[in-house]
Amino acid sequence: MFEVVHPSKKFGGELNSPGIVAWQKDPKHSIFLAGPSPRGDYERDWRFEAEKYLQEAGFDGIIFNPTNPYFDKNDPLYLEKQTHWEQAAMYQADKIVFWIPRTKEDPAFTTNIELGAYLNRDEINKILIGWPDYAEKNNYIEIRLKWLNKYHERDLKTLMYRVVEELR
Repeated sequence: MFEVVHPSKKFGGELNSPGIVAWQKDPKHSIFLAGPSPRGDYERDWRFEAEKYLQEAGFDGIIFNPTNPYFDKNDPLYLEKQTHWEQAAMYQADKIVFWIPRTKEDPAFTTNIELGAYLNRDEINKILIGWPDYAEKNNYIEIRLKWLNKYHERDLKTLMYRVVEELR
């Protein structure tokens, strides 16, 4: 059985610490679900489907899900807090799964920055990447993956099953 950890407010408005959560739970494995997050309509977040596939595949550990329905646009420091949470969770995670269903509505600008930090020979084995056929403007990523002898999945279910297999 797995547990999903979201950034959530704690006392004083601070976000929980992904490192502390993982340490308290002592998981066998942890996965960070990277990719575009909905801005407002959280019901259409692709991560719900990803979590379902991870459960089907028998994942046992912690899933770091950066989608934050409590994101406070009125707090000028909240984006910085959210960014710190995400960076700590990615560092803590055994695997980072990038699902990039890029469209005009979900341009995945933050995802570009996060993925860029891991598209190198030292970090490439920590990440798995995928996007559906309809995704726009992922050609550059595809070229960079080819240079690193990596490939991307075109199906979210296949990607989630693959990450569970790699963690076994």
